[in-house]
Amino acid sequence: MCSDKFKLPTTSSFPRVMLKEQFELIANQYVKRNKSLLMNYVTLNTVLRSLGKIKNKSVLDVGCGNGYVCRKFYALGASRIVGIDISPKQIELAKHSANNNKIEYVCGDATDLKNIVKGTFDIVTSISVLNYIEIKKELGTIISNVFDKLNDGGKFVSIVVNPDIVLPSSTKYGRNLISLGVDRTKIADLEEFKIEFFDNAQEKIFETKAINYSRKTYEEFFLKAGFSVKWIQPSISTEGLKEMGKQFWEEFIANPYLVAIEGRKK
Repeated sequence: MCSDKFKLPTTSSFPRVMLKEQFELIANQYVKRNKSLLMNYVTLNTVLRSLGKIKNKSVLDVGCGNGYVCRKFYALGASRIVGIDISPKQIELAKHSANNNKIEYVCGDATDLKNIVKGTFDIVTSISVLNYIEIKKELGTIISNVFDKLNDGGKFVSIVVNPDIVLPSSTKYGRNLISLGVDRTKIADLEEFKIEFFDNAQEKIFETKAINYSRKTYEEFFLKAGFSVKWIQPSISTEGLKEMGKQFWEEFIANPYLVAIEGRKK
């Protein structure tokens, strides 16, 4: 079980410093998330199917954590890869990982993206990031900044918690969402909630606090920035279906924990 020192602060407020501090605290535990069934068989598969060809394209990963997804892009032949994260500890882990000399890692805040990352990109990704932007105005700023960092025709793919998820969700896929408001089966727009993370043996490894945004909120900010918007349902990889069996995934397919938003710069 996870140690008490990795539990969230008990305050009901969600100041920006908490965003940085909670990911500093769980940096080492976060590596375990990379090995989860959800990450390897669903999240990555969904992102890569949306993006299509990666080879010879420039990629920016916003909220790169320890660089796991950046390393996947390197293996797929991306021409330039930059990862940005607000947590110095996560960036430190990324820089000490494989192929660190082939990938540029930057510690900084995505609200200041234009000043801390040079150049533009063919692709921008953010995996489980936007739900941690606790100030609605800053969510809009980040999406607008991403638009400015894309080349014409470029694509932004973001994985977010499914705004329509029905609670409680099954923990066998490595996540459990808990409303921090009134007891309900749906999390309201702008409501705080807790995400518990489990390993493949169903042992809890850490938890985080996040904010729910509705589909309407996301769409408004994407459209305002200049994107065309498409929602993408998660897809399970061939390997995931083969290893776990189709029946294993039935609950997830019926009530997916995550969805993808695809924004294209016209």
